Amino acid sequence: MPSIFEVVAKTRDEHGENWGRLLKFTDSAGTTHYFAMPAELFAGNGVDLCKLLLARGVEVPAWRPEFRVQLLEYVLASNPGKMLLCSNQCGWHGRSYVLPDRTIAPENEEQVLFQSNTGEAHTFGDSGSLSDWQDNVGSACSGNPPLVFCTSAAFGALAMAFTGAQTTVFHLVGPTSTDRKSTRLNSSH
Repeated sequence: MPSIFEVVAKTRDEHGENWGRLLKFTDSAGTTHYFAMPAELFAGNGVDLCKLLLARGVEVPAWRPEFRVQLLEYVLASNPGKMLLCSNQCGWHGRSYVLPDRTIAPENEEQVLFQSNTGEAHTFGDSGSLSDWQDNVGSACSGNPPLVFCTSAAFGALAMAFTGAQTTVFHLVGPTSTDRKSTRLNSSH
């Protein structure tokens, strides 16, 4: 059965560049997908766009050249009436943290989408739960200032965007025979 295909919004970055469209479609398993598609994929004969849509599960009767033209015309002519911000990089964008498959943001914050012209799978993922972290890392930090420091430093990359810092280096100094430095560094992962 062909996919149900819809253009949900137009997209552009905070500088008014990197325009695109947010597409919504259903694969043959009935799962709904969203894809922030860069407008640059309209260039040429549409083969690159079709490759990315196929990889994401879009089902159509045939991927003939005339269908690619019709698809490009449909997407380009669409005017969904909604505009969303996009970014081609993961990380902080204002108060939002953009990941390839979701954005973590405060309520009532303008949505920022990840938009990429590559079909590469992302390597981000969740590992464990908050309670796992509290039990296995947080509990070891209690009463252990050096371990609190090392664990806090691991979150430094997230805070750097707010401070304007480019890099930060911490040098741990102490005797090497006790393995305390290595133990603390390994504990903060």
